[in-house]
Amino acid sequence: MSRYEKGKPITGNIKITSDLISIISDPHIAYGPHSNVFSIIDCSPSRPVIIVQNGNFAEFIGTHQFYEYLGLLDQGMQPSSQLSNTLVKPGQVLKVNLIDTGRVVVIKMFSDWTVNSMTGDFACEIRLGEIRENGKATPIQRWSLNW
Repeated sequence: MSRYEKGKPITGNIKITSDLISIISDPHIAYGPHSNVFSIIDCSPSRPVIIVQNGNFAEFIGTHQFYEYLGLLDQGMQPSSQLSNTLVKPGQVLKVNLIDTGRVVVIKMFSDWTVNSMTGDFACEIRLGEIRENGKATPIQRWSLNW
């Protein structure tokens, strides 16, 4: 069960005014803390998975059994293994164009990404960042986000 549908925006009706986010789970990053060539759950080969592409939900994360149960194997889809190293692709809009518009949160480092398996909601912690408002930057540390 998930509120996300393939090809549909992850933000629902909320309009995004900057770059659209792309999130990838990549188990093949050299020396990554969650790198594996196979799933430690069911020994199926692991592969990179584009979870969110340009702000739209792209693909489920799941084991071979999960893909079989949902009939995804019959659709020619390959199991993705478990969630691994998380990559957030950089956007195209220049930083200076983003931070000059009112109150802005600048995230420099994330940590502790988790996904609720029942709702599909993401939760993470901002390890380091700042809030910029009227030309002044106020540092923030260990700030939790849920969406």
